[in-house]
Amino acid sequence: RYDDLALRSAVNGMADFHWCLNTKCDSGQIVCSGATGFFQCLACGHKQCLRHNTEWHEHESCTQYDYRTKGLMGIMGKDDEERSEKWKRSVTRRCPKCAAPIEKSAGCNHMYCESPYFVASGVLRSRPTN
Repeated sequence: RYDDLALRSAVNGMADFHWCLNTKCDSGQIVCSGATGFFQCLACGHKQCLRHNTEWHEHESCTQYDYRTKGLMGIMGKDDEERSEKWKRSVTRRCPKCAAPIEKSAGCNHMYCESPYFVASGVLRSRPTN
């Protein structure tokens, strides 16, 4: 066990060493630093992209892969952000003093924002000090 951990620690520090991404394979290998594209594991034959450290995207270049994945993530991220803003507008009120969004989730009508004020039944008051 110690020898295995020592070996893994040593090879993890090598920039040219790549572990096989196949979950059924514990192998890895040194790939020349100037290599581009993919490498194929010598132990199991699994192909993986050197640039993205993912499974090899066989029928598309790295540029096409970037466009597909980052473009899709951008669209998903934008939709999520728009939904979040819509939700925030529907369930929060703005502090009349600093305009920070505040939400009353339960309990009394006292809502605190990050400024030194609180809103009680829609009326702005100074935050009590203890």
